[in-house]
Amino acid sequence: GQYLAKGFSRCLPSQTPPVLTMDGVVRGKDARLCHHGLEAFGVPNVVRRVVHENAKEYHSMVAGCPRLNINDLIMSLREQVLEEAMLIRFLKWWPKFCRIDNGVERFGIRLKEAVRYQTNSENASPKKQTEKEEEPEVVQVNRLESILYYTDRKFPDGLPLPETTFSPSLQKRIGQRTLENNFYRDWWSVLPFEIWTSFIVYHSCMTKGLYPENTIRRMSIVAISKHFDSLERKGRYLELLAPIKDSPFLPCDTDGTDSNTTTALKCPSELYLASSDLSAFEGCGDFHKVAKSLTKEGVSEEF
Repeated sequence: GQYLAKGFSRCLPSQTPPVLTMDGVVRGKDARLCHHGLEAFGVPNVVRRVVHENAKEYHSMVAGCPRLNINDLIMSLREQVLEEAMLIRFLKWWPKFCRIDNGVERFGIRLKEAVRYQTNSENASPKKQTEKEEEPEVVQVNRLESILYYTDRKFPDGLPLPETTFSPSLQKRIGQRTLENNFYRDWWSVLPFEIWTSFIVYHSCMTKGLYPENTIRRMSIVAISKHFDSLERKGRYLELLAPIKDSPFLPCDTDGTDSNTTTALKCPSELYLASSDLSAFEGCGDFHKVAKSLTKEGVSEEF
């Protein structure tokens, strides 16, 4: 069969013969043969595996079809936007491919830079149907190269995260073990708490005192306090908190009652510790203490 293939190929010296691919008929040099799963990610003009298996000599020797390689994948990814499910499949596949194809890991950063993916907007309003047309679904297109962090298992749930971090829902679907894989060591790392702190001190929950963000605000204060207490050297971390030292973000007790409204938020300099005895100042004006409920939730007085 190989000798017949070589003889047939000499009859077509100037061009490669046609080949049937998933996208139609193309010349052999423009087709690609399957290779360790690269064909799953939208690379065009790939010959079906079963078709190649039934005519190996024709595709390899007569048509001269090259196998898929990492550069084909990179070029293809630059021209498309992956759906979330396909992104997850891709991230689970890459470590397996690296173990099979030695040396391909060096293309990792180029590959990450090429990937764009879409997620359904969590804040998108429901679709409204009209007689003329239906509004398109709102999607958000992201670049994988902008993702630098993921959260570890100890990070508190429900806290706001920087845009450079995987969303909790997507991270859960990808899986912690996948994100921690050694082949992704140059792609991202665990979100340092200091980076999160630098983000949260400028978040609206800490700067604007909005009532709908009370829960997030209290959770953030508790998380910051617990991390502060765990540090041996606290000076550098206190510098990160400087932007909120004059912001009214701490809930306070008013007349012995823990009020949870925007008017009951004070700057740290305007409050006394929850354990302070202010009976000696009774009748001398209004004095406020940090809400006792924060202490119950784990906020230390040292913080």
